[in-house]
Amino acid sequence: MPSASLRTRSYVVLAVAAVLAYWGSAMALGESYPLSQLMMFSVPEHSASRVLVRDADGRVSEVAAFDRWRCDPNIDLSGRCSPGFSAQDELVMEIIRQRPGSSALKAQGVTLVRRVFTIEGVDRQLAVEQCDITTCTARRIDP
Repeated sequence: MPSASLRTRSYVVLAVAAVLAYWGSAMALGESYPLSQLMMFSVPEHSASRVLVRDADGRVSEVAAFDRWRCDPNIDLSGRCSPGFSAQDELVMEIIRQRPGSSALKAQGVTLVRRVFTIEGVDRQLAVEQCDITTCTARRIDP
């Protein structure tokens, strides 16, 4: 009968071998799920953005705070401020498509804006840039 320390050592060797096999497979196969090199975490992000709504009073709110949307059906969210594909952009477009309305129902003029947050310089200061995307009409949902 093997001793407890021999059994423990065998489990450790087996665990290390499993981890090394997983790592070796991930390096060989690249980004194949579930074996992945996790490249999305290898490059630090220096900027992020969010599409928001600015109403006629200048208040900035989430897109989900409005309904009865009337916009150009071909809104292009990829303007000069766009960092590229964003899942939040897809969510914004889905909300606008799912909550259409008529301008006669207490809608107001609003502007879709993108706020870009960037960490700059050696001292890592946060810079915020805001770009107008398009104007629409929408109604603020009562809280």
